[in-house]
Amino acid sequence: MTDESSGVQLLRRAFLTGVAVVVPAVITLVVLAFAFNAVYDYLDAFSSAVVAMSSGIGLPIVGAIPREVAIEIATPVVFVAGIVLLGAAVEPSRYGEHAVDYVDEWSEDLESRRGDDGPQWDGDR
Repeated sequence: MTDESSGVQLLRRAFLTGVAVVVPAVITLVVLAFAFNAVYDYLDAFSSAVVAMSSGIGLPIVGAIPREVAIEIATPVVFVAGIVLLGAAVEPSRYGEHAVDYVDEWSEDLESRRGDDGPQWDGDR
């Protein structure tokens, strides 16, 4: 009976560890997809307005690239630039220090709950 309960316990811990990895990854991907779509939609609307205003004028480099391709190229560049600018604006402030402290405390808390045999959940004690 001990072998069966340890096997169930191992399976339970493996499942909980998998959930602890997969759920945040899926949430992160959903948030990134939402943000990318928002940036793409904004660039699409912005480029439509620019093209409508400058019907006869074309930029030398961008004029050779179709508008949709230019938007697809610009979307990750604008997204990463936004992240860098936000980080550069928040990092020197006291709020940036608090955010870093909160993330450090959270990761230390997760590490302290982890034992030699995997994550320790409150229900395991």
